[in-house]
Amino acid sequence: MKQDTKKTLKTIAIITLGIFFVVFLWEIIALSTSYAFLPSLKVVIPNFFRLLGQKGTYYSIGLTVLRIVISFLIALIVGTVLGQLAGYFPSLGTFLVPLMSVLRSLPTVALVLLLVMFVPNFSYYVVFTVLFPTFYLASKEGADHVMRNYDKVMRLDGRKHVFKNIWKVSLPLSLHHIFLGSLQALGMAFKIEVLAETFARTTKYKGIGYEIYFAYTQAEYTDMTTYVLIVLCLTLALDTLLIYFKKKSSYKLVNK
Repeated sequence: MKQDTKKTLKTIAIITLGIFFVVFLWEIIALSTSYAFLPSLKVVIPNFFRLLGQKGTYYSIGLTVLRIVISFLIALIVGTVLGQLAGYFPSLGTFLVPLMSVLRSLPTVALVLLLVMFVPNFSYYVVFTVLFPTFYLASKEGADHVMRNYDKVMRLDGRKHVFKNIWKVSLPLSLHHIFLGSLQALGMAFKIEVLAETFARTTKYKGIGYEIYFAYTQAEYTDMTTYVLIVLCLTLALDTLLIYFKKKSSYKLVNK
Protein backbone atom coordinates (compact mmCIF):
# COMPACT_ATOMS: atom_id res chain seq x y z
CA MET A 1 0.00 0.00 0.00
CA LYS A 2 2.84 2.38 0.90
CA GLN A 3 4.63 1.54 -2.35
CA ASP A 4 1.50 2.36 -4.37
CA THR A 5 1.13 5.67 -2.50
CA LYS A 6 4.78 6.58 -3.13
CA LYS A 7 4.43 5.65 -6.80
CA THR A 8 1.31 7.80 -7.12
CA LEU A 9 2.94 10.78 -5.41
CA LYS A 10 6.02 10.40 -7.60
CA THR A 11 3.84 10.37 -10.72
CA ILE A 12 1.96 13.48 -9.58
CA ALA A 13 5.25 15.27 -8.84
CA ILE A 14 6.67 14.41 -12.28
CA ILE A 15 3.47 15.55 -14.02
CA THR A 16 3.57 18.80 -12.04
CA LEU A 17 7.16 19.39 -13.12
CA GLY A 18 6.10 18.68 -16.70
CA ILE A 19 3.35 21.31 -16.44
CA PHE A 20 5.83 23.89 -15.11
CA PHE A 21 8.17 23.02 -17.96
CA VAL A 22 5.38 23.64 -20.51
CA VAL A 23 4.59 26.97 -18.83
CA PHE A 24 8.29 27.88 -18.95
CA LEU A 25 8.51 27.05 -22.67
CA TRP A 26 5.32 29.05 -23.36
CA GLU A 27 6.72 32.16 -21.69
CA ILE A 28 10.12 31.79 -23.38
CA ILE A 29 8.49 31.53 -26.83
CA ALA A 30 6.16 34.44 -26.05
CA LEU A 31 9.01 36.64 -24.83
CA SER A 32 11.35 35.73 -27.72
CA THR A 33 8.70 36.81 -30.24
CA SER A 34 7.79 39.97 -28.30
CA TYR A 35 4.38 38.38 -27.60
CA ALA A 36 3.47 38.50 -31.29
CA PHE A 37 3.28 34.72 -31.70
CA LEU A 38 2.00 33.87 -28.23
CA PRO A 39 0.51 36.22 -25.64
CA SER A 40 1.76 35.88 -22.09
CA LEU A 41 -0.04 33.47 -19.79
CA LYS A 42 -0.65 36.44 -17.51
CA VAL A 43 -3.09 37.63 -20.18
CA VAL A 44 -4.33 34.25 -21.40
CA ILE A 45 -5.26 32.73 -18.03
CA PRO A 46 -7.65 35.54 -16.96
CA ASN A 47 -9.15 35.44 -20.45
CA PHE A 48 -9.46 31.67 -20.11
CA PHE A 49 -11.74 32.02 -17.08
CA ARG A 50 -13.60 34.93 -18.72
CA LEU A 51 -14.51 32.78 -21.73
CA LEU A 52 -15.46 29.86 -19.48
CA GLY A 53 -17.87 32.24 -17.75
CA GLN A 54 -19.78 32.81 -21.00
CA LYS A 55 -22.69 30.62 -22.07
CA GLY A 56 -21.62 30.85 -25.70
CA THR A 57 -18.40 28.96 -24.96
CA TYR A 58 -20.29 26.02 -23.50
CA TYR A 59 -22.76 26.14 -26.40
CA SER A 60 -19.89 25.84 -28.87
CA ILE A 61 -18.24 23.04 -26.90
CA GLY A 62 -21.59 21.25 -26.65
CA LEU A 63 -22.14 21.36 -30.42
CA THR A 64 -18.63 20.05 -31.03
CA VAL A 65 -19.10 17.21 -28.55
CA LEU A 66 -22.53 16.34 -30.00
CA ARG A 67 -21.10 16.00 -33.52
CA ILE A 68 -18.26 13.87 -32.17
CA VAL A 69 -20.64 11.54 -30.31
CA ILE A 70 -22.88 11.03 -33.37
CA SER A 71 -19.97 10.40 -35.76
CA PHE A 72 -18.21 8.19 -33.20
CA LEU A 73 -21.23 5.95 -32.62
CA ILE A 74 -21.96 5.50 -36.33
CA ALA A 75 -18.31 4.67 -37.07
CA LEU A 76 -18.26 2.29 -34.09
CA ILE A 77 -21.33 0.37 -35.26
CA VAL A 78 -20.38 0.17 -38.94
CA GLY A 79 -16.71 -0.59 -38.26
CA THR A 80 -17.51 -3.25 -35.66
CA VAL A 81 -20.06 -5.04 -37.85
CA LEU A 82 -17.83 -5.08 -40.93
CA GLY A 83 -14.80 -6.09 -38.84
CA GLN A 84 -16.65 -9.05 -37.37
CA LEU A 85 -17.89 -10.16 -40.79
CA ALA A 86 -14.41 -9.77 -42.28
CA GLY A 87 -12.97 -11.92 -39.50
CA TYR A 88 -15.58 -14.62 -40.04
CA PHE A 89 -15.31 -14.46 -43.83
CA PRO A 90 -11.62 -14.01 -44.82
CA SER A 91 -12.58 -13.27 -48.43
CA LEU A 92 -14.47 -10.16 -47.31
CA GLY A 93 -11.44 -9.04 -45.29
CA THR A 94 -9.22 -9.44 -48.36
CA PHE A 95 -11.75 -7.54 -50.47
CA LEU A 96 -11.71 -4.59 -48.04
CA VAL A 97 -7.90 -4.32 -47.82
CA PRO A 98 -7.61 -1.71 -50.65
CA LEU A 99 -10.43 0.39 -49.16
CA MET A 100 -8.84 0.38 -45.70
CA SER A 101 -5.45 1.28 -47.18
CA VAL A 102 -6.96 4.26 -49.02
CA LEU A 103 -8.90 5.51 -45.98
CA ARG A 104 -5.91 5.18 -43.65
CA SER A 105 -3.61 7.00 -46.10
CA LEU A 106 -6.04 9.79 -47.00
CA PRO A 107 -4.79 13.17 -45.68
CA THR A 108 -7.36 14.58 -43.26
CA VAL A 109 -6.86 18.17 -44.41
CA ALA A 110 -7.42 17.18 -48.05
CA LEU A 111 -10.61 15.38 -47.05
CA VAL A 112 -11.84 18.43 -45.13
CA LEU A 113 -11.13 20.79 -48.04
CA LEU A 114 -12.92 18.50 -50.47
CA LEU A 115 -16.05 17.89 -48.39
CA VAL A 116 -16.47 21.43 -47.04
CA MET A 117 -17.19 22.68 -50.56
CA PHE A 118 -19.90 20.20 -51.52
CA VAL A 119 -21.28 18.35 -48.46
CA PRO A 120 -23.59 19.89 -45.82
CA ASN A 121 -22.65 18.96 -42.24
CA PHE A 122 -19.37 17.75 -43.68
CA SER A 123 -17.58 17.26 -40.33
CA TYR A 124 -19.71 14.18 -39.58
CA TYR A 125 -18.35 12.55 -42.72
CA VAL A 126 -14.78 13.64 -41.97
CA VAL A 127 -14.79 12.20 -38.45
CA PHE A 128 -16.55 9.03 -39.61
CA THR A 129 -14.09 8.50 -42.47
CA VAL A 130 -11.08 8.88 -40.19
CA LEU A 131 -12.44 6.77 -37.31
CA PHE A 132 -14.04 3.98 -39.33
CA PRO A 133 -10.77 2.17 -40.24
CA THR A 134 -9.73 2.20 -36.57
CA PHE A 135 -12.94 0.50 -35.46
CA TYR A 136 -12.88 -1.91 -38.39
CA LEU A 137 -9.30 -3.04 -37.78
CA ALA A 138 -9.84 -3.37 -34.02
CA SER A 139 -12.98 -5.45 -34.54
CA LYS A 140 -11.34 -7.58 -37.22
CA GLU A 141 -8.28 -8.18 -35.06
CA GLY A 142 -10.54 -9.44 -32.29
CA ALA A 143 -12.54 -11.60 -34.71
CA ASP A 144 -9.35 -13.03 -36.24
CA HIS A 145 -8.13 -13.98 -32.77
CA VAL A 146 -11.43 -15.69 -32.00
CA MET A 147 -11.49 -17.57 -35.30
CA ARG A 148 -7.94 -18.85 -34.81
CA ASN A 149 -8.99 -20.41 -31.50
CA TYR A 150 -12.63 -21.38 -32.05
CA ASP A 151 -13.05 -21.69 -35.81
CA LYS A 152 -13.66 -25.45 -35.88
CA VAL A 153 -16.09 -25.33 -32.97
CA MET A 154 -18.06 -22.44 -34.46
CA ARG A 155 -18.36 -24.15 -37.86
CA LEU A 156 -19.53 -27.55 -36.59
CA ASP A 157 -23.07 -26.76 -37.73
CA GLY A 158 -21.90 -25.19 -40.98
CA ARG A 159 -22.32 -21.55 -41.93
CA LYS A 160 -26.06 -21.38 -41.31
CA HIS A 161 -25.50 -20.02 -37.78
CA VAL A 162 -23.11 -17.29 -38.86
CA PHE A 163 -24.92 -14.41 -37.17
CA LYS A 164 -25.50 -16.43 -34.01
CA ASN A 165 -21.80 -17.31 -33.89
CA ILE A 166 -20.78 -13.69 -34.37
CA TRP A 167 -23.27 -12.27 -31.89
CA LYS A 168 -22.81 -14.82 -29.11
CA VAL A 169 -19.18 -15.87 -29.53
CA SER A 170 -17.01 -13.66 -31.73
CA LEU A 171 -18.34 -10.23 -30.70
CA PRO A 172 -18.21 -10.77 -26.90
CA LEU A 173 -14.68 -12.17 -27.14
CA SER A 174 -13.62 -9.23 -29.34
CA LEU A 175 -14.85 -6.52 -26.96
CA HIS A 176 -11.40 -5.91 -25.48
CA HIS A 177 -9.93 -5.16 -28.91
CA ILE A 178 -12.92 -2.97 -29.81
CA PHE A 179 -12.60 -1.12 -26.50
CA LEU A 180 -8.92 -0.34 -27.08
CA GLY A 181 -9.75 0.78 -30.62
CA SER A 182 -12.46 3.03 -29.21
CA LEU A 183 -9.99 4.65 -26.84
CA GLN A 184 -7.66 5.42 -29.72
CA ALA A 185 -10.50 6.71 -31.92
CA LEU A 186 -11.98 8.92 -29.21
CA GLY A 187 -8.65 10.70 -28.81
CA MET A 188 -8.54 11.46 -32.53
CA ALA A 189 -12.19 12.44 -32.87
CA PHE A 190 -11.97 15.67 -30.88
CA LYS A 191 -8.92 16.95 -32.78
CA ILE A 192 -10.42 16.10 -36.17
CA GLU A 193 -13.77 17.71 -35.40
CA VAL A 194 -12.13 20.95 -34.25
CA LEU A 195 -10.00 20.97 -37.40
CA ALA A 196 -13.07 20.49 -39.59
CA GLU A 197 -15.02 23.26 -37.82
CA THR A 198 -12.10 25.63 -38.26
CA PHE A 199 -12.32 25.17 -42.02
CA ALA A 200 -16.13 25.60 -42.10
CA ARG A 201 -15.83 29.39 -41.93
CA THR A 202 -19.56 29.98 -41.58
CA THR A 203 -21.76 31.16 -38.73
CA LYS A 204 -24.13 28.27 -39.53
CA TYR A 205 -21.52 25.79 -38.35
CA LYS A 206 -20.99 26.80 -34.74
CA GLY A 207 -18.45 24.97 -32.61
CA ILE A 208 -15.21 25.49 -30.75
CA GLY A 209 -13.31 25.25 -34.05
CA TYR A 210 -15.41 28.04 -35.53
CA GLU A 211 -14.72 30.19 -32.46
CA ILE A 212 -10.99 29.82 -33.13
CA TYR A 213 -11.43 30.85 -36.77
CA PHE A 214 -13.74 33.78 -35.90
CA ALA A 215 -11.28 35.13 -33.32
CA TYR A 216 -8.56 34.91 -35.98
CA THR A 217 -10.59 36.86 -38.55
CA GLN A 218 -11.27 39.58 -35.95
CA ALA A 219 -7.56 39.75 -35.05
CA GLU A 220 -8.50 38.77 -31.50
CA TYR A 221 -5.34 36.74 -31.10
CA THR A 222 -5.65 36.52 -27.32
CA ASP A 223 -9.13 34.98 -27.67
CA MET A 224 -7.87 32.69 -30.42
CA THR A 225 -5.01 31.48 -28.25
CA THR A 226 -7.37 31.07 -25.30
CA TYR A 227 -9.78 28.91 -27.33
CA VAL A 228 -6.82 26.80 -28.42
CA LEU A 229 -5.85 26.48 -24.76
CA ILE A 230 -9.39 25.34 -23.93
CA VAL A 231 -9.14 22.69 -26.64
CA LEU A 232 -5.74 21.61 -25.30
CA CYS A 233 -7.13 21.30 -21.77
CA LEU A 234 -10.10 19.26 -22.98
CA THR A 235 -7.84 17.04 -25.08
CA LEU A 236 -5.41 16.60 -22.18
CA ALA A 237 -8.24 15.64 -19.83
CA LEU A 238 -9.60 13.22 -22.41
CA ASP A 239 -6.19 11.68 -23.07
CA THR A 240 -5.64 11.26 -19.31
CA LEU A 241 -8.94 9.42 -18.97
CA LEU A 242 -8.13 7.27 -21.99
CA ILE A 243 -4.72 6.32 -20.61
CA TYR A 244 -6.30 5.46 -17.24
CA PHE A 245 -9.01 3.25 -18.74
CA LYS A 246 -6.54 1.68 -21.15
CA LYS A 247 -4.27 0.69 -18.27
CA LYS A 248 -7.23 -0.66 -16.32
CA SER A 249 -8.40 -2.65 -19.33
CA SER A 250 -4.92 -4.07 -20.00
CA TYR A 251 -4.51 -4.94 -16.30
CA LYS A 252 -7.79 -6.87 -16.24
CA LEU A 253 -6.86 -8.70 -19.44
CA VAL A 254 -3.46 -9.77 -18.06
CA ASN A 255 -4.93 -10.90 -14.75
CA LYS A 256 -7.81 -12.95 -16.13
